Order: sequence, then C-alpha cells, then structure tokens
Amino acid sequence: MRMALPPIPDAVWRPLQRTDAAQCAQLWNICFEVDGGYRMVEQEWVQELEDTDDNPPEDGMIAVRRDGIPVAVAFVQIPPATDLWRATGWGAVHPDYRGAGIGRAVQAWREARATERSQAVPGDVPKFFWESLYDGQSGQVSFLTESGYRPVRHWYEMVRDLSHPIEPAPLGSGLELIRYRPDLSEAVREANNDAFRDHWGSQPIARERWERHYAGGESFRPDLSAVVVDGTQVVGHLMAGCYPQDFEDKGRTEVWAETIGTRREYRGRGVASALIVEWMRVVAETGYGFAILGVDAASKTGALGLYERHGFTLDTSSTSYAKPLEGTDWSALDHR
Repeated sequence: MRMALPPIPDAVWRPLQRTDAAQCAQLWNICFEVDGGYRMVEQEWVQELEDTDDNPPEDGMIAVRRDGIPVAVAFVQIPPATDLWRATGWGAVHPDYRGAGIGRAVQAWREARATERSQAVPGDVPKFFWESLYDGQSGQVSFLTESGYRPVRHWYEMVRDLSHPIEPAPLGSGLELIRYRPDLSEAVREANNDAFRDHWGSQPIARERWERHYAGGESFRPDLSAVVVDGTQVVGHLMAGCYPQDFEDKGRTEVWAETIGTRREYRGRGVASALIVEWMRVVAETGYGFAILGVDAASKTGALGLYERHGFTLDTSSTSYAKPLEGTDWSALDHR
C-alpha cells in the first residue's frame, strides 16, 4: 500500500510523470532562491525523469496547484549498484508551503518507497538512504540530522583562475594525449570503471547510463574533453561539462572536470597532470574564466594534493549523509 501524502490547500498530489520536467525545474529553482545549492534547467530534469533505471509514476509524486504552480515533489532513485545499495533522489517543498510538516511527509514517503524497492535486493548487500548537501545549506542539514542521517563523507569543489599561468606537465614515455572522440566512449567508460575501483563509494557505470550523460547529455562538452592512450588502450580520461545557468549566480564563467581517472597501473606517469593542463589550456582558449572540479576530501589517491599543485583552491564543500535501512549496520561503510 503506497504511503499517503498530506493534503495541501489548493494543490493536488498525483504520480510524477516523465513530462513534468518543466514543473520540477521551476520548483527546484524557486527553492534555490531560499536554500542555495545550484540551479537546474529543464533538460537536466528531462534526463532525470527519462532515465531508464527510474520509474517516476511508481517512485515519485508531485503536488501542483490549480494554477499550475508546483509546490512539492518526492522522487526516489536507485542507481545501479553491485555491493552498496543507495536510495537517493529528490525532495522539495515550495518555501511558501513550509512549516506545516509537508517536508517531513515527503521525506517519509521517499524512505517508505525506497524500503519497498529494497525488498528486491539480496539481504547481504548493505542498504542506505543517501543524501548530499552543500555545507552552507544549514536548514536542510539540520533536517537530515534530526531525521537520523549522519555525515559519512566530505567533498571539496576546487576552482582555478585561468588568467594565471598554466605550467606544462610532461607525460610518461610511450603515452599520448588526444582529444576525445565519440567513438572512444565505450573505451573511456571501461577505463573509468577501472580507475575508480578503489574510490570510496564508487560503483561501476553501465554503458547505457554512461551514454545518456556523455553522448546525449546537454551539459557534456566533448570539445573540452581529452584522453590519454597507450597504443589503442585508453589509460586516462578527463570528461568536461558546462552549466551556464550557474554563471550569473557565481559571477564567473567556468567549465567542470566531471570525471578524471587514470587506470591504476598507469598512475605515477603524469597522466592526470597532462590531462588537467591540457583541459585548462583549451578551456581558457575557448574563453571561459575558471576551471572547476570536485574531489573526495579523504581520497587516498593523492588527488587533492595534485589539484593544489596545479593551482586549484577550495571554493565550497559538501557532505554526503546516510541512514541505514533496517538490517544494515553503520559498519558496512567502514571498508568503503
């Protein structure tokens, strides 16, 4: 039996549809003005709702006023996983409708639906509710911690002013840096999965999910992406993305390194440095002012120090919060 959501004056709850991208983006950006975080455009929500791993009508609800204004959304997403099951997704309440318990009801609905979904997962797989927030979003942080969530990992967003000199970085003998091409997509995905095998919380990315973002994704910038090859094998990659909707709020133009990876047996041969330097150079030549990337604050790969050596400095920080489902112990995260 699906958990009921509380009635909202002048609004009606209904199952979320794949055609609700515009209303989801509208609500999200209304909340952004109060909560901070980041803006989203309609196409980003199209990707979220059309993801073949998701089923919005079964795993989502939206409340819409008679005049078409969205006032709340609850959506559960379960990314494919092999040894760590995480229920994520989206929950938002219009600022004008807060204080009446709707937010807690949305969170409870999402957790109840995720619990139902978890019944199909083998019992020995650790299962967690999972949320990530910027550290400055104090209201939402308090909401989660009061709901039993704990901080489990910290992340940094680091930025580099591209008006400063960019020093060259030598690449190891026998390796070649080339521009990204669409026909390399599958080889890059395989290299990415290999590179992140020892990264905390990482799960392999399936081909279809990879292609949705790095072939059909609106934010992906193949022209600003690069790979390193050893003969015909991809051994390192940097995939770039751009989100112009954030430029005005941030007061700068920027391009993201959405993923940077080096196969483990090729680490220490200058692969990541060469990719970062080439990426910064091309981004600067294209006319953007800053380069930005994210990093696990506790990464054991030395990534934080690498980025600092290339002139990146802390811009903002975020935290992942988790709460175990019944039958999962907190210790399941200790070995991640």
